Amino acid sequence: MKGEKRYLGKGLHDAEVTHVQKTELVYDVHARDPKRSYLEIGLNSEQALFDVGVCAVRFYNCVIVSGELPAVGDWWQEDTLSEQSGKTIVSMRFRGRKTETHLVVRCSAVELLR
Repeated sequence: MKGEKRYLGKGLHDAEVTHVQKTELVYDVHARDPKRSYLEIGLNSEQALFDVGVCAVRFYNCVIVSGELPAVGDWWQEDTLSEQSGKTIVSMRFRGRKTETHLVVRCSAVELLR
C-alpha cells in the first residue's frame, strides 16, 4: 500500500450497517503477528453502488484512533485506506437519518466477508 489511499473492496457506498461487534480470539502467543481480536461491521450491501457482495468487514487487532462506532441502520458513505508504520489505517464515514459518524481505526489486517 505504501501510503497510497484506496477503497475497501470495489466501494461500499450506501451499504447499510446491520451489526457492530468486537470479538476476542484465542491466539498463539508464539506467532509473529497473531490475530488477537477483531472489530466486525456487518453490512447489507444489496443497495451499495459498487460492491454488492460484501456481508461484513473485519478489522483485526483493531484500535480506534478517533471517532465512534456506527449505529445499526447507518449507511456507509466513504472510506480511505493508508499504511503507517506497518499498520493499516482506515478512515470511514457513516450517515444516519439525522447523524453523521466518523471512525478511524488502526489494524493489522482488513478482511471483507462475502
